[in-house]
Amino acid sequence: MPALSIILLTACVDGPVGGRAFAEDYAGREGSYLELAPAGQPSELPLILHIDGGRWVLRRGDDWVNAQDVADLPYSLDEGLVVGGSTLLPPRLAPGERAGGAEVTERGEVATWYGSFEDAFTVAVEGGDWSGEQAFARDIGPVRVSLQGTSWELVYYE
Repeated sequence: MPALSIILLTACVDGPVGGRAFAEDYAGREGSYLELAPAGQPSELPLILHIDGGRWVLRRGDDWVNAQDVADLPYSLDEGLVVGGSTLLPPRLAPGERAGGAEVTERGEVATWYGSFEDAFTVAVEGGDWSGEQAFARDIGPVRVSLQGTSWELVYYE
């Protein structure tokens, strides 16, 4: 009688339904520029975030060259996304994951003035300048942030 062989194949899928997700996939890409406007006020003067050389550089103005400096903060992805000493994303991303005062509250679609992002994480940050709700979209980075009591949402990125 021939032997019966069973082969079981499994795979991890990174995407909006299940699977593993890590901070580096949602933190934003080196060289990116993201423009964020006060929530519900897309025509207001934007906050421009440039992710470059291990730093988050923030300026406020209509264009990068003429904008006023707001902050120049080091960031690290060694223990999640840590910006200027504040944890914005835990290393592993799933609802309920916590690290350094940041807790993932939801995974799913996030809408901003710019558009909707199907695969995003919403994070509640406790304390500090970043206290409040943050949202990070895969391969883009922060699409909604709370910074010094103001909520900002993405209006443009490159």
